[in-house]
Parts: sequence; structure tokens; C-alpha cells
Amino acid sequence: LSTGTQGLCHGASVYMHVMTSASGLSYQWYDNASAIAGATSYNYFASTSGSYGVEVANSVCTEWLTGPVVTPSSTPSVSFTAPDILYTGSYLTYQWMFNGALIPGANSSVYLATHNGSYNVIVTDGGGCTDTSANFVVNDISNGVKSISSNSNVSIYPNPATTTLHIDAPFDVNVEIWGMDGKLLMGGAAVKEVSLEGLSSGVYMIRVFDAQGVLIQTDKFTVIK
Repeated sequence: LSTGTQGLCHGASVYMHVMTSASGLSYQWYDNASAIAGATSYNYFASTSGSYGVEVANSVCTEWLTGPVVTPSSTPSVSFTAPDILYTGSYLTYQWMFNGALIPGANSSVYLATHNGSYNVIVTDGGGCTDTSANFVVNDISNGVKSISSNSNVSIYPNPATTTLHIDAPFDVNVEIWGMDGKLLMGGAAVKEVSLEGLSSGVYMIRVFDAQGVLIQTDKFTVIK
């Protein structure tokens, strides 16, 4: 009988059994020290969380075997930070979906939404349990995002870039550089230029904020090495 902690996947059960070849034995399984009605076989499928064990007896003696502590896996949920950041908890793997379809390459705990619609995420935890969050509907992704060219006189160049991305603005700006897989790669305050030395060739996203933290631009740029 295994011990330790066993994860209980959503909609599944944890299989437990006594490893013995002896005959003439009787069994009684327990959950949190209470006998489980009808659980008198050498094996048991636990579908609820609890601390399990089994009493094994023959005509001479009785022995108690401590089993695992079964804990439910956490159900993922999607959170949202305006105007476009979707994120979930900490898991082993992630796969984001949009309107029921897989988003290629969206395999991080964070995803930058690009369209209004329904998003959810499929996750796998450290115990191997896979579950899917409820749908999260984004319907105001454009709110709060101002156009650089028309509102803030901020210029970002060159694009494509090789080693440095320049930010010209009439006021101090803070920036974040994100990968297209939803990972925050770097950021800084009062930024005039961003070194791209640590980035490989590919497409990235830059988010520009004013000194009060208001998002004034989200844009894509390409790095060529």
C-alpha cells in the first residue's frame, strides 16, 4: 500500500490496493479513521479527499496499513488585468484557447489577448492531473490603449531591430518587453532605449506606460540577428 500524498484529478479517482498473495484475509478500508461502508476488498478507489488506510485481518491477528493522503487538484481559473493580460495560477504545463480553438505557442501562465472573445486555459499540475478552466470573456480589450502616433508623440524605432530599440517621448515612459508566448522578458522605468542583446530573432511585444502607470501603447516589433 503506497503512502505519502496522492493528487485527485478532477473527475477521476485514486486507486489503492494491498499487495499480498496470502489467502484467508479480510479487509476494511478507512477514510479519516472512519470505516468506509462496503469497502471490504483488497483494493479501493478513492474519489474524495481524505487520509486513507486499511485494516487487514486473518483468524489470528489484525494489522493496520497506512495509506496515502488524497488531496484534490486545484481547478484552474483565468484572471484578467486590463487592457489585455490574461493569467492563471502556477502549473506544470499550459495551453491557452480562444473561442474553443488552441492558440499555437500559447504555453505560458500569462497570455496577452489580441482579440475580444472567449478564452480558457488547459493546465497540467505536478501530479499529472489535467483540467480546463471555465471560459473567460474579454470584450473591451481596446479600452485604455491609446495610439502613440495620435496621442502621445512617442516613437519606437527601428523596426526590425538588431541590437537596440529606441524610445523617443516628450515625457518619461516605462516599458515592458513580452514574448509572443506570454512571458514577460524585461522591463524598466524612464526608458530611452532597450538593449536587445539577450533576445533571439523573432517577434516580440512592447508595452509603453506613462509615469503614472497608464498604458499608452501596445505594439509588436521584430528582432533580426
